[in-house]
Amino acid sequence: DILDRMMQYSKSDPSVKPNNTTSNIILKILSRSHSPSAAMKADDLLMEMENQRSFDTSQALISFVTVIIAWGRSDDENKFDRVEGLLKRYQKSVQASAVATNPSSPNVYNAALSVCQHNADDDKMKSRALKTAMYTLSELRKAKLAKPDEKTYSTLFRAINCLLDNNIGERHEILEKEF
Repeated sequence: DILDRMMQYSKSDPSVKPNNTTSNIILKILSRSHSPSAAMKADDLLMEMENQRSFDTSQALISFVTVIIAWGRSDDENKFDRVEGLLKRYQKSVQASAVATNPSSPNVYNAALSVCQHNADDDKMKSRALKTAMYTLSELRKAKLAKPDEKTYSTLFRAINCLLDNNIGERHEILEKEF
């Protein structure tokens, strides 16, 4: 709504036209909202941003991290599907950008791992979160422009510990397989 009004105002005053920074502020507000539709609104805004010619890929990282966090805070039962979809969109965005030869940050992947770690409410969600955590690690390892860092592994280990708190055998099995 705010961005729509700003777009209307910008017809008479171009200095009011929202840019990526303005959109990222709105995304942050949505990610902290307790509204049931906040994550969907944030995701929709990010899609609009991606479709704009002026989408600044240098700020894409902030945008994607913020929307991943919004989904993590949501009560949507498909939040992990949404997070995986955002990872795919981020990868496409990085690959399509003019700066695709520069190393990328693993922060978007780390945000996805953090969402997995903090969503251990019930066994069904734990199982889904673990699947998304392992998918995230796999995608980051395959990424050409970003590599896992210390934060990646510490967040992954905490997620595995939270998600498999009562299953030491499976925890060890995953760690041995992955490392």
